[in-house]
Amino acid sequence: MRRRTVLQGLLLAAAMPAGALLSKARATPGAGTLVVFDDRYPASRELANGATSRLELGAERGTRWKRLRELRHAGAIVGLTLWSDHLQVRAALESTGKRVRRIQRVGSLFYWEMA
Repeated sequence: MRRRTVLQGLLLAAAMPAGALLSKARATPGAGTLVVFDDRYPASRELANGATSRLELGAERGTRWKRLRELRHAGAIVGLTLWSDHLQVRAALESTGKRVRRIQRVGSLFYWEMA
Protein backbone atom coordinates (compact mmCIF):
# COMPACT_ATOMS: atom_id res chain seq x y z
CA MET A 1 0.00 0.00 0.00
CA ARG A 2 1.37 3.38 -0.97
CA ARG A 3 1.43 6.43 1.24
CA ARG A 4 -0.71 8.35 -1.24
CA THR A 5 -3.47 5.72 -1.05
CA VAL A 6 -3.49 5.90 2.74
CA LEU A 7 -3.69 9.70 2.72
CA GLN A 8 -6.53 9.65 0.19
CA GLY A 9 -8.44 7.25 2.41
CA LEU A 10 -7.92 9.46 5.44
CA LEU A 11 -9.11 12.53 3.57
CA LEU A 12 -12.19 10.68 2.34
CA ALA A 13 -13.00 9.46 5.87
CA ALA A 14 -12.60 12.98 7.28
CA ALA A 15 -14.96 14.37 4.64
CA MET A 16 -17.72 11.80 5.30
CA PRO A 17 -20.44 12.69 7.82
CA ALA A 18 -20.45 10.72 11.05
CA GLY A 19 -23.77 9.06 10.15
CA ALA A 20 -22.29 7.53 7.01
CA LEU A 21 -19.34 6.17 8.96
CA LEU A 22 -21.68 4.89 11.65
CA SER A 23 -23.77 2.97 9.15
CA LYS A 24 -20.60 1.28 7.90
CA ALA A 25 -19.37 0.65 11.45
CA ARG A 26 -22.32 -1.41 12.59
CA ALA A 27 -25.53 -3.07 11.67
CA THR A 28 -28.68 -2.37 13.67
CA PRO A 29 -28.23 -3.86 17.14
CA GLY A 30 -29.96 -7.21 17.34
CA ALA A 31 -32.41 -8.48 19.90
CA GLY A 32 -30.77 -8.96 23.26
CA THR A 33 -28.12 -6.33 22.59
CA LEU A 34 -27.71 -3.60 25.20
CA VAL A 35 -27.00 -0.19 23.64
CA VAL A 36 -24.99 2.33 25.68
CA PHE A 37 -25.45 5.87 24.38
CA ASP A 38 -24.84 9.50 25.23
CA ASP A 39 -27.95 11.62 24.77
CA ARG A 40 -25.81 14.71 24.08
CA TYR A 41 -24.75 13.41 20.66
CA PRO A 42 -27.20 12.84 17.77
CA ALA A 43 -25.20 9.94 16.29
CA SER A 44 -25.22 8.19 19.66
CA ARG A 45 -28.99 8.71 20.03
CA GLU A 46 -29.43 7.32 16.51
CA LEU A 47 -27.66 4.11 17.50
CA ALA A 48 -30.04 3.70 20.45
CA ASN A 49 -33.21 4.36 18.41
CA GLY A 50 -35.27 1.22 18.20
CA ALA A 51 -33.13 -0.73 20.67
CA THR A 52 -35.18 -2.57 23.26
CA SER A 53 -32.41 -2.47 25.84
CA ARG A 54 -30.73 0.94 26.28
CA LEU A 55 -28.54 2.63 28.85
CA GLU A 56 -28.06 6.43 28.78
CA LEU A 57 -24.72 7.56 30.18
CA GLY A 58 -25.97 10.77 31.83
CA ALA A 59 -27.67 8.83 34.60
CA GLU A 60 -24.71 6.46 34.96
CA ARG A 61 -22.26 9.30 35.58
CA GLY A 62 -24.39 10.42 38.52
CA THR A 63 -24.34 6.97 40.12
CA ARG A 64 -20.64 6.37 39.45
CA TRP A 65 -21.43 3.58 36.96
CA LYS A 66 -23.34 1.53 39.56
CA ARG A 67 -25.77 -0.09 37.09
CA LEU A 68 -22.92 -1.06 34.77
CA ARG A 69 -20.86 -2.56 37.59
CA GLU A 70 -23.85 -4.63 38.71
CA LEU A 71 -24.93 -5.55 35.19
CA ARG A 72 -25.44 -9.23 34.44
CA HIS A 73 -26.32 -8.92 30.76
CA ALA A 74 -25.81 -12.18 28.87
CA GLY A 75 -25.78 -10.69 25.37
CA ALA A 76 -23.59 -8.28 23.48
CA ILE A 77 -23.19 -4.66 24.53
CA VAL A 78 -22.52 -1.90 22.00
CA GLY A 79 -22.01 1.82 22.39
CA LEU A 80 -21.17 5.08 20.69
CA THR A 81 -19.49 7.31 23.24
CA LEU A 82 -16.60 9.63 23.92
CA TRP A 83 -13.27 7.91 24.50
CA SER A 84 -13.26 8.89 28.18
CA ASP A 85 -16.73 7.36 28.66
CA HIS A 86 -15.68 4.25 26.76
CA LEU A 87 -12.80 3.76 29.20
CA GLN A 88 -15.14 4.03 32.20
CA VAL A 89 -17.73 1.70 30.67
CA ARG A 90 -15.04 -0.74 29.60
CA ALA A 91 -13.58 -0.96 33.10
CA ALA A 92 -17.01 -1.56 34.62
CA LEU A 93 -17.96 -4.21 32.06
CA GLU A 94 -14.59 -5.98 32.19
CA SER A 95 -15.15 -6.46 35.92
CA THR A 96 -18.28 -8.47 34.97
CA GLY A 97 -16.37 -10.66 32.51
CA LYS A 98 -17.08 -8.80 29.25
CA ARG A 99 -14.28 -8.24 26.74
CA VAL A 100 -13.85 -5.74 23.90
CA ARG A 101 -14.60 -7.21 20.49
CA ARG A 102 -14.38 -4.09 18.33
CA ILE A 103 -13.52 -0.39 18.55
CA GLN A 104 -13.83 2.11 15.71
CA ARG A 105 -13.62 5.88 15.68
CA VAL A 106 -16.71 7.61 14.27
CA GLY A 107 -16.05 11.35 14.07
CA SER A 108 -15.40 12.53 17.62
CA LEU A 109 -17.04 9.43 19.12
CA PHE A 110 -16.03 5.78 19.36
CA TYR A 111 -18.21 2.83 18.38
CA TRP A 112 -17.40 -0.25 20.44
CA GLU A 113 -18.70 -3.75 21.03
CA MET A 114 -18.21 -5.98 24.05
CA ALA A 115 -19.33 -9.53 24.72
